[in-house]
Amino acid sequence: MKILKKTKSIYQLLFLVSISLILASCSSKDKKAYKKEVVIADSLFKNNEFEIAKIYYENALKVNKSDSHAKNQLLKAEELIAIKQNNKYDDLIKQADTLLENKEYEKAKKIYLEASKIKSNENNLTEKINSITKILDIKNSKPYHVIVGSYEIESNAYALQRKLKKQNTESTVFKSHQNNHLVSIKSFNTLNQAYNHLYQMEEEYDFNPETWVYKMK
Repeated sequence: MKILKKTKSIYQLLFLVSISLILASCSSKDKKAYKKEVVIADSLFKNNEFEIAKIYYENALKVNKSDSHAKNQLLKAEELIAIKQNNKYDDLIKQADTLLENKEYEKAKKIYLEASKIKSNENNLTEKINSITKILDIKNSKPYHVIVGSYEIESNAYALQRKLKKQNTESTVFKSHQNNHLVSIKSFNTLNQAYNHLYQMEEEYDFNPETWVYKMK
């Protein structure tokens, strides 16, 4: 009986040792995996490839959630990615604004749309994209516009557009040949149609001396 008990205890001991070795092996593999991810991440970070470095730091933290180096580097990478994106956004807006000033509407819209992928909730950007879309539609079909406002400052034109929208009146903002920002509430194929609408407005509302007809070239 003593021999059986002794044999049993030896087997139990061997079992525990084998489990310990397996766990140690797993731990060793995890350490190697972690080190590999961090080495790659650090190298990418030094080369300013922050987006890819971020992925490797995240992978490293899946292996070792408490590691301070990976955590700190991940935060730095995220901050630098945000700065990089903001700079890219600003550059795109400058390019698009220049194109818009030069009345290169299609090119401007394309770049504004690219910028909107970075910041999709910018109201002013959405207004510009919508306005260019309307300008392109109108430019291709209806050149005569009934204008209800003309401003040197662009933001004032968009302020009027928002006010009109609250009154359920759709409008378009675009630049005139003299570089003023015009607010159009309606466009027509012919000059007569535009003036007829203008006279109708005069009868229905108090005549606004700033309301006039403009032909887009």
